[in-house]
Amino acid sequence: MSGPDLRRIAERVLRLEADAILALVPKLDAGFARAVETLRGCAGRVIVTGMGKSGHVARKIASTLASTGTPAFFVHPGEASHGDLGMIANNDVILALSWSGETAELKNITDYSRRYGIKLIAMTAISDSALAKVADAVLALPQAREACPHNLAPTTSSLMQLALGDAVLTVLGGYHWDCRERHRRLQRQSEDWSGGLGPGTKEVFYERLAETHPELLPMYKRMYGARKYASKADRVRTTAMVNKMIGRQVTIRSRANHPSASRTLPTQLNLL
Repeated sequence: MSGPDLRRIAERVLRLEADAILALVPKLDAGFARAVETLRGCAGRVIVTGMGKSGHVARKIASTLASTGTPAFFVHPGEASHGDLGMIANNDVILALSWSGETAELKNITDYSRRYGIKLIAMTAISDSALAKVADAVLALPQAREACPHNLAPTTSSLMQLALGDAVLTVLGGYHWDCRERHRRLQRQSEDWSGGLGPGTKEVFYERLAETHPELLPMYKRMYGARKYASKADRVRTTAMVNKMIGRQVTIRSRANHPSASRTLPTQLNLL
């Protein structure tokens, strides 16, 4: 196979998948809004589930939800039938992914959700499927041809599930946390995350802090700008200032107990 042929095949795949993602836009309807509101009102955790490729996408959605402030984890449908249903509480919300909406392995989870009144959101391409019929909200996926030349292997469909999941969690992230809680979480994430994510989160934290407590910005930049861990004196002084400025206790990591634990420091500080 020549180079131009390879490029032609690859270009076909990318164009098919790009068109499929754009086809999601008209699906941002009342069902999408209902799903977001259901997740926003969740008092527990978001339980994301799916089989096969949908299961792999579900794992990623759960991971990103958790990292953006929504407690979430993945439950495998097969394991759910062997005891893991006990991980799902009445105040949780279940997000079930199935392209066909007829995945047999999901039946025990959906039956469990109906029996105990647990909110269920379906992400499926078939609006009259078994999964869609029992769900409280449906994230609808448009019908689309797979990029696989035989229209068999999940390619385009998996990408659409992933993109719609990103749309949900990004909208949901806009509702999270009052200012104080958002600052605390962003500050702790900027200390703890590795790779390229930590520095980016640190910049967001600096921006938010500058908007509401500019007097704290120089000290935080001095503490966290050049090194990961602040000195004991800086931790004590800054924590006392934060306590005074925003009237609350804050949690600060110390070198001795990082990363497995943290200390909640009172207004009168003693880290010894």
